[in-house]
Amino acid sequence: MSMLKKDRSTLEELINYFGGGGIRNLDHNNLRFYIESLKDLTAVINHFDKYPLFTKKQEDYLLFKQVFYLFKNKNHLTMEELKQVIAIKALLRNKGLSDSLLEAFPDITPATIPVTDTTCFNGDVNIIYP
Repeated sequence: MSMLKKDRSTLEELINYFGGGGIRNLDHNNLRFYIESLKDLTAVINHFDKYPLFTKKQEDYLLFKQVFYLFKNKNHLTMEELKQVIAIKALLRNKGLSDSLLEAFPDITPATIPVTDTTCFNGDVNIIYP
């Protein structure tokens, strides 16, 4: 997440809330909040599991969560598992695969998009894999 430098306190609140992460200068006007450790990402995963998104971004979150668990369980260390990570990345909105990844992995078939049923507003999200 990036914000204007004048909003630094909001990024600092994110660090306090999640118990980790940091702030980097992007340029003279912008800062970026980042998390690099799996331990710190666990707090983010727990947050969005407890308070799910009710937009199409929920699908991106579920894809991100799949990759998180692949890394956490060290299931990204073989070529086949790495291809699974790349197949998931191919589905992320506004991101997709870079030209260098497309060149390196021309045979990647995008993963299946998780479909969410967010009609339950009690914090539960039903995930349906087609």
